[in-house]
Amino acid sequence: MPQLHGKGPTQVMLLKILAQITGDAETRDIEATLKQDPQLSVQLLRLVNSAAFAPAARISSFAHAITMLGRRQLQRWLQLLLYAGQSAGAGGNPLLTVAALRASLMEGLCKANRGDKAIQDEAFMVGMFSLLDRLFGKPLADIVGPLNLVRDVNDALLTRSGKLGELLDLVEKAETGPDAIVSELRRAGIGNEAWCRAQIEALRWTLQISRDSQA
Repeated sequence: MPQLHGKGPTQVMLLKILAQITGDAETRDIEATLKQDPQLSVQLLRLVNSAAFAPAARISSFAHAITMLGRRQLQRWLQLLLYAGQSAGAGGNPLLTVAALRASLMEGLCKANRGDKAIQDEAFMVGMFSLLDRLFGKPLADIVGPLNLVRDVNDALLTRSGKLGELLDLVEKAETGPDAIVSELRRAGIGNEAWCRAQIEALRWTLQISRDSQA
């Protein structure tokens, strides 16, 4: 993954594009918004040209870059940039580390429970967005309202309800120590082995993200 550090795109612009993606906007509309921020446009092209994607053909337009990257990867990259763009010095933004760990862990637990890709993506989004109120310094409802999120994601974030809400509550409690989640793991049907495996994978991915943000 390319470097995430430095003075990034404005949060308003990032939220606008995220709202377009969740609202299933046309690629040309996303491209038009992207063009309004030269730095974000350059970052996108660097991402698509990174070793992780290694395109076989030269990029002909921003719409082409969006298509090559894919909306799922674009969405996740933008979510990370929300936090990374607020990094303060070499230490980076600690909220990025916590949000990334929550997102990856929730995704991994859904995968362990054989949830489909859509549910895994929703779980990742819930974990990543769970700290936006602290990032922006305003109520979470005011931030996620314009994003047109699906009901399960919205309810999980705002009321901690539904399966995703319970999962978010679980990973939040886990941050205080393993003893706090014994009964929750049992209730969620998550075995110790699945929990440990999901934690290891989430920690590995989050460590990579943290290194990239400070490189």
